[in-house]
Amino acid sequence: MKKRFKYIWSLFAVVWILTPSFVLAQDGGNPQVVYVGPFTQTSFSLRSLLGFNPDEVISNSIIVILMGVITVATMRTNQRLKSSRRELEKSNRRLQNALEELESKENQIIQQERLRALGEMAGGVAHDFNNALQPIVLAASVLNRRKAELSDDPKIHEYINVINMASREAAGTVKRLVRFFKPGKNRTREIVDVNGIIEEVVRLTSPKWREEARDRGVMIEVETELQDGCLICGYGDEFREMMVNLIFNAADAIVREGKIFVKTVLESTNVLLTVSDNGVGMSSKVSERCLEPFFTTKTGRGTGLGLSIVYGVVRRLKGGIYIDSKLDEGTTFTICIPLAHGDEKEELDKVERKRGRLRKKANDGDLKFLLAEDNAAIRSLLADELRQQGHEVVLAASGDQAWDIYKKNKFDVILTDQSMPGLSGKQLARLIREKTPKKTIIMLTGFDTAMKSAELEGLIDAVLSKPVSIEDVMDVVRNVV
Repeated sequence: MKKRFKYIWSLFAVVWILTPSFVLAQDGGNPQVVYVGPFTQTSFSLRSLLGFNPDEVISNSIIVILMGVITVATMRTNQRLKSSRRELEKSNRRLQNALEELESKENQIIQQERLRALGEMAGGVAHDFNNALQPIVLAASVLNRRKAELSDDPKIHEYINVINMASREAAGTVKRLVRFFKPGKNRTREIVDVNGIIEEVVRLTSPKWREEARDRGVMIEVETELQDGCLICGYGDEFREMMVNLIFNAADAIVREGKIFVKTVLESTNVLLTVSDNGVGMSSKVSERCLEPFFTTKTGRGTGLGLSIVYGVVRRLKGGIYIDSKLDEGTTFTICIPLAHGDEKEELDKVERKRGRLRKKANDGDLKFLLAEDNAAIRSLLADELRQQGHEVVLAASGDQAWDIYKKNKFDVILTDQSMPGLSGKQLARLIREKTPKKTIIMLTGFDTAMKSAELEGLIDAVLSKPVSIEDVMDVVRNVV
């Protein structure tokens, strides 16, 4: 403020000195109006009367003029500096926003890479675990069916039931893990009615978010707002499981009276699905890790696979998932999924008609199997069960042995493992197709989703993911023979 006052006072002094004026002067007793300029003699005389030294007027005026010029220049420079400072602040804000956006995208990429790495690591574990579970599941299935013949002791029956239930539960956990990290490309895609599945899931999950919540003293409402025409190309069972996990997760997050809101919106060529709740929310650290397999904050409850399965389903649908969560304010999951196109619908109609023809050709008669499996326990148990069903079974411990046997015999169904010494299951199928193009081939594998549909096209009629029961095998056989 003081600087501004000095600038104004200096400018006033310059103006006062330089401004011409008219004064009343005496000329022979006659008063006259005389022009007094800044450098006229009259001006000097008047200023001398007022105490100015005429010799110093010019030098003082020059100094004051220079001060005025400097003052004006300084003021303009300050204005430019202020303008530059404002522009710099705007640039800094833009740079800060760009930096925050870059950090956000970097965190998303890091999270995706971490999930991918975890998936690849889990893939090998699941494959080995499935192979280890396979003989347990088959043996438990056999014991469960024959327990009446084995003993009258109720404890024996109880133990058999425990083994059977535990093995199937473990198999289900591994299958859910497999669906998280592998895309299931060999499965038949279908047109999925998003709204229909959402309405179905809301009804099916009501015991969880209504009755069970009431037992905890929590009142939960579920509201939906669904826009017509939300059709996607994918897997209905997977989408159904994804919605179940999202609603269960939202219900668990509500500890007082709350609401779960599900909404679908058509946006350009995508379906936007949002599932929001007003529950406890998540911190930024938790929201960054909530999609990881086995990560959970629910001590003693859940396996930590629910949201990781959601992530896997969204990825297989070629969509994106975004999480907005704040502690004590709730969480919103926004999922973007591409709409189904007309050509996809037409192609899927053709596939469905083909599947209908295969069902009509289903045959429950006696069949001759070639079973290629390198695991002796699995090979023996499967063979025993197939023979109990009235079928003939020839065994091979490797792909090479299976091919040698096949060239000398005729079979109705080839049941082959994928990973074997010598020829793999896929290589064996290719040789069989070259010799007999219409032969029925069913593949067993540690995880059926490991192979691309393009590689299996024309080679394999069906893929079974280990561990399987004999009922699983026969259901597939009836559908493809």
